[in-house]
Amino acid sequence: MNNLARQRLIVCWTLWAAFMVCPFFYYKFLNSGHTNLGGDDSFLWLISLVPLSLSILLRWVVLGMRPWPMQAMLAIMVMGIALSEALCFFGLFLFPAHKQELFVLSFLGMGQFMPVYARRSV
Repeated sequence: MNNLARQRLIVCWTLWAAFMVCPFFYYKFLNSGHTNLGGDDSFLWLISLVPLSLSILLRWVVLGMRPWPMQAMLAIMVMGIALSEALCFFGLFLFPAHKQELFVLSFLGMGQFMPVYARRSV
């Protein structure tokens, strides 16, 4: 592996690690502390799983389909992480009764973009 390929891998891993830390800060500093337990029994909050589904499709269908050039792979990775990160915001602002569930799903959705696939894109 040459020096440029190693640098590109470092960029991928650094971006992923930085994005993985963000939901903890969002949850810590944007959380109002008020949990509406039992006040929201509707299934409307399940619509927030649509971005997670799109993120899963981006990771396992689009990125798993073939090797991509590095810039395209990074763009797809950032789009997928942003879609997964949206669940954290949905939980904090739109559906506070389900903020823990959406936080965990957001973290897991972002975790699937661990750049182990980046080595074949370099």
